Amino acid sequence: MAAAKLASAVLVLVCGIPAPAAAAPSPGAAPPASAVLNVGALSAPPFMIKQPDGTWTGVAAELWNEVARREKLAWRYDERAPDGLVAGIIDGSLDVVAYPMVPTLERERLMDFTYSWYRTGIGIAVQRPSESRRWLRLGQTLLSAGILKVLAVLLLSLAVAGLVMWRFEKRSNPDHFGPGLKGYGDGVWWAAVTATSVGYGDRVPVTPAGRAVAVAWMLLSVLFISAFTGSVAARVAIEHFEEIRTADDLRRVRVVVIEASSSAEYARRHSIRATPVGSAEEAFRAVARGDADAFLAGEAILRHQTLHAFPELIVLPTILEPQTYSFGLANGSLLRERLNRRLLEVLDEPVWHSISYRYFGN
Repeated sequence: MAAAKLASAVLVLVCGIPAPAAAAPSPGAAPPASAVLNVGALSAPPFMIKQPDGTWTGVAAELWNEVARREKLAWRYDERAPDGLVAGIIDGSLDVVAYPMVPTLERERLMDFTYSWYRTGIGIAVQRPSESRRWLRLGQTLLSAGILKVLAVLLLSLAVAGLVMWRFEKRSNPDHFGPGLKGYGDGVWWAAVTATSVGYGDRVPVTPAGRAVAVAWMLLSVLFISAFTGSVAARVAIEHFEEIRTADDLRRVRVVVIEASSSAEYARRHSIRATPVGSAEEAFRAVARGDADAFLAGEAILRHQTLHAFPELIVLPTILEPQTYSFGLANGSLLRERLNRRLLEVLDEPVWHSISYRYFGN
């Protein structure tokens, strides 16, 4: 060391060449081989599950353990709040985030990611509808503005068809379409039984004009009745498969998301007013209590928890946005290539299928 300092001094004095400065560590530089990595963790079954003894299991934890073991890395888990994971990568207090991270444009500006190891999407969890609630929603559907509009058009058509028939038949056929209000009522009755294909035969037109109106009404009534029944059937079917299917639907209900999550970013991008909470369990409980109508999160997380911990909730058959999961790293981290090689290696071997089967089954 003394010789190096002396050589530097000679260079400065004799040649006027400044000695090279000690290189500052790059924010994304790989830690020394002997260093213990700080690995960010957050409870999110089935991907990360904190056990009572403080150890971590789950799909992401076991995948990370296998990758790190093969790469001969030493690490310790550092549990953080949702917003603390990205913050830890940025300020350097975390080397890796083992919690499943979704590479989004906003995050890509702040950090780096490994190869994606799981494909999923943003799903929606809601309360499982009770039988009474189903009947209530059916009643609300049948009395909805859309159904009432179609019904109003149908009734108006019956009134017009009955009026036209009565006007043509009242003089030549007074026995079936008599004078005054009663005769008009007979015309509407004829239009109704004709439209529904009942055809009692108690009211029959006899004039050429009346029979022409009858033929035209028979054809038109088929279209009107088909449109009405189709509209009712479609709306009832939609209600059967739940009412929330798009971002537009989510703007009408109370939504909860995990703070600083990709689902929170999705809600913000689509102008959905969502309440952020600190954990998935808190969000599930909010929906179960009725404090929120829908919980947006990764579909795999939603399905696992509604199956094992919150059976009173269901996951809707809707994927709002496809996603992939990765491990998070600092921008320019030299660990990225090493981890990617090991990830590809593990994902192609039976050990990954064993991990997946253990938590997801077939």
